[in-house]
Amino acid sequence: MVYLSDESKKIFMNNKHNYKYLYLHGFGSSCHSQKAIYFTEKFAEKGLKLEVIDFNQPDFLNLSLSRQIEQVSTIINADLESQFILIGSSFGGLTAN
Repeated sequence: MVYLSDESKKIFMNNKHNYKYLYLHGFGSSCHSQKAIYFTEKFAEKGLKLEVIDFNQPDFLNLSLSRQIEQVSTIINADLESQFILIGSSFGGLTAN
């Protein structure tokens, strides 16, 4: 089940601010998970692009919260003109927080 607050629904349904959406998958998951694919398809139906971050790169062995935060920060800092909405699942939710 997916829960969206009323405010999140308004943002999602009316993308007048041209937000960029990032999906952060959970620990042990991947950018090719069923959930990542589901969200990517649902966003596409609304004409929105969802970028799914691959936290398993460069390797899964050294995956950590600090590395995930650094990966997301690098993406955001490379595009300071945009506003980002982070959508996280499990450990990706912790990263988004």
